[in-house]
Amino acid sequence: MIWTVEGKFQVLPFVKAPVRMTILGFVVPNASKPNLIVYSPFQPTAELVDSIKKIGNVAFVVAPNSMHHVFAGPFKEAFPGCKLVGAQVVANKRFDLAFEHVLKTPKDVGQVEGWPIETVLVHLVEGCDMLGELALLHRPSKTLVLCDMAFNYEHGGEVALPGPPVSWYLRLTGGHRRCCVTEPFRWMVDAPVLKDSLGALLRSWDFEQVIMAHGSVIPSGGKQALTAGTYSWASDLASKLEATAKRRAVGPIPAEYLPYAAVGAAALGVGALLLLRRSK
Repeated sequence: MIWTVEGKFQVLPFVKAPVRMTILGFVVPNASKPNLIVYSPFQPTAELVDSIKKIGNVAFVVAPNSMHHVFAGPFKEAFPGCKLVGAQVVANKRFDLAFEHVLKTPKDVGQVEGWPIETVLVHLVEGCDMLGELALLHRPSKTLVLCDMAFNYEHGGEVALPGPPVSWYLRLTGGHRRCCVTEPFRWMVDAPVLKDSLGALLRSWDFEQVIMAHGSVIPSGGKQALTAGTYSWASDLASKLEATAKRRAVGPIPAEYLPYAAVGAAALGVGALLLLRRSK
C-alpha cells in the first residue's frame, strides 16, 4: 500500500518547484484500516488531512532530512498520537519539535517502538551529514523511497520539467541525469563514506521501484538506476579525490611529470644565467 501526493515548494520568491510526499501503509491486526507512515510531509490542509484519514491512521511522520521538515510539526498536530521520526541532524536543527525517535546510526531503527520492521526498513544514508537523509524500503512492493539523494527529471517523464529559473539550475548542475544528485552535492558529501553507505543499501535491499521527492517515479529497474546514478557519481568522485590526494603526497606536481619539471627548471636556470652575463 503506497500513495503519493504531488505538490510545489517555494524555492525563491515567486518560484516554485515540484515535490512529492509519500505515504506507506502497513497492516495492523484487528484494525479496519492500515496504519500509515508519512514521509516528507506537506502542509496539512483540511483537504489533505481528510483524504489521509479516509485511507488509514497516521502512526509515524518521517522528517526525511534537514531540508524537508518544515511541516513536520503541523502534521504531527493534525494527527494526534502519531510519532515523529528523524535523523540526529534534523532533530538538532528543529529543536522546537518533540521527536519520539531520533536515529543516530543506521541500526537505531530497531529501537523505534511500533515500527513495522517486517514491512518497512530504514537506512540512514551516511556521508552527507548536512542532510542526514533517511531512506525507506517498502518490502511488499519492493519500493525504495528517497528524498534528495536522487533527482529524476527526465525528458518525457511523468513529472514535467520545471520552468525557469529552476530549469536553468538543473541544466547547469547536471539535474537532468537519471536517478542522481546534482553537482553541488560534491561540496556537501564525504564521497567515500556515501559510496559505502549506498553500496550497503544496494547490496542488502531488494527493490524495483524508486520514489523520490523530486522528479518522475522509476517504476522498475530502480536498483540499476540508482547504481548508475548517485552511487556511480559518488564512486567516481571518491576515486578522483583519492587520485588528487596521491598527487599531493608527492608535491604539487604529479610524480610522472617530475622529470619534465626538472628539465624545465634547469632550462630556466641556464636562461637566467645567460641573461645575467649579457647584462654585464
